[in-house]
Amino acid sequence: MGSEKLFITIKDGAWHDLSELAAEIEIPIDKLIECARDLCDKGIIEYQEDTQRMKIEPKWEILLPDED
Repeated sequence: MGSEKLFITIKDGAWHDLSELAAEIEIPIDKLIECARDLCDKGIIEYQEDTQRMKIEPKWEILLPDED
């Protein structure tokens, strides 16, 4: 999976629609949903299953590298 692309994209701290995000980072939506659930369980992101949106938890934003 394009985890580097995922984290670069969500580093901004904004809410991201999973279907748009899946298309942008070129992975199947079902894989992204699975990943979102897992990352949410680990406290890395917030995931709204009803709206299919995710955003990174603010405490993790500073640990991600800046996009070059």
